[in-house]
Amino acid sequence: MPTSVSDLRIAYQASVLWPQYRYFGFQVLAARTGVIAAGFLGGAQIDPYGNLNSTSIGDYRRPTTRFTGSGGANGIATYLDTIIVMKHEKRRFTERVDYITSPGWIDGAGGRAARGLSPDCGPRAVVTEYGIMRFGDDRRMYLSEYFPGVAIQTIVENTGFHLDVSHAVQATPPNPEVLAILLNKVDSMRLMV
Repeated sequence: MPTSVSDLRIAYQASVLWPQYRYFGFQVLAARTGVIAAGFLGGAQIDPYGNLNSTSIGDYRRPTTRFTGSGGANGIATYLDTIIVMKHEKRRFTERVDYITSPGWIDGAGGRAARGLSPDCGPRAVVTEYGIMRFGDDRRMYLSEYFPGVAIQTIVENTGFHLDVSHAVQATPPNPEVLAILLNKVDSMRLMV
């Protein structure tokens, strides 16, 4: 398994190898100029403050599972607002991620600023097959909307931390035109169904 997306083994016979400084420079430029409004991310684990792990499960030095890492997600999470898309499973929605690959709100309000990150950007929503979670003033995740046919108890049972569901409302289904685009263009392979 490559140790990261920068591992030269995965660039074997590539026609172009873009230096990382150009990629990271692009991210900073995009964030500062507003060219990119938001990034879409996912990961193996997420905690109540939107911190993502896509590096390793278990101890970093002796992981039970090793992934290829950020792949640029850290830069996106650092410089842009993010929408996180994940499968909603208890093993993924955990009280504490094993490794912070991409920063969310770190540990609550003020967490990003205390670590030198912009407090003006960060995770805005988490979208799963069950509903939409958002982040309150304390920067902790709460259930904002649940999808038709999904019981709130199912969401609670599949979340490994306390999730405030007290203000959750049932989401309005998309109109037929939007649904057709989602099913036939965005997710034609039915990965999120």
